Amino acid sequence: MLRPPEDGWAPDAALRDVCERVDEFPLSRSRTLVNAGLAFVGHEPLQAAYARHAGASGRLAALVASEAFDVLHVEHLRGVKLIEGLEGIPIVFDAVDSIAHLFEQTARSAARWQQRLTARLDLRRTERFEARVPYRFPRMLVTSPVDKDAFVQLAGPASAARIDVLPNGVDWEYFTRGSGAREPATVIFTGKMSYHANEAAALELAQRVMPRSGRDSPTRG
Repeated sequence: MLRPPEDGWAPDAALRDVCERVDEFPLSRSRTLVNAGLAFVGHEPLQAAYARHAGASGRLAALVASEAFDVLHVEHLRGVKLIEGLEGIPIVFDAVDSIAHLFEQTARSAARWQQRLTARLDLRRTERFEARVPYRFPRMLVTSPVDKDAFVQLAGPASAARIDVLPNGVDWEYFTRGSGAREPATVIFTGKMSYHANEAAALELAQRVMPRSGRDSPTRG
């Protein structure tokens, strides 16, 4: 498991409870900056280069060489560079979503100008990378048909048969509406606020949606 500096606070006890073993590889801020600099002078998208980590790549190679595993599952564009050159094991690439598709939206709607600028600078690199990535693995997963369509548009119709949609799982029995008394006029917004899309959505709700809702409400005093 890679732990970038922005996720240094995140607890991992729950993950360790359900996994036989967890190998953790911290990514320092200096390492991510070097990775980003190398990406800019080359042709890789920042998201692919960001998580380069020699220790993590070496550990994965050793695990594959042990022949103790039947399949390798790698998640997100950031994980692709960690498994370059690995052979002898089927690999499932779980892209989750199309980063290029996200960057198109970020370039228009992100809350901060720095986020919009970064998305614009990295969009074409990411498009070129994602146009090739479905052909690098025996199987690829995304969480929605929208993301599959985005990949197929970049990679061509032949990529469609290599990409499966696997929606996020939700425990509907656990996440049910409560029956008890609730505080009036209360809104709960949950999400990781270091993710630009969640930040933009929260600001949209607070600055535009809620003021309009209060202004138009017939019960407002």
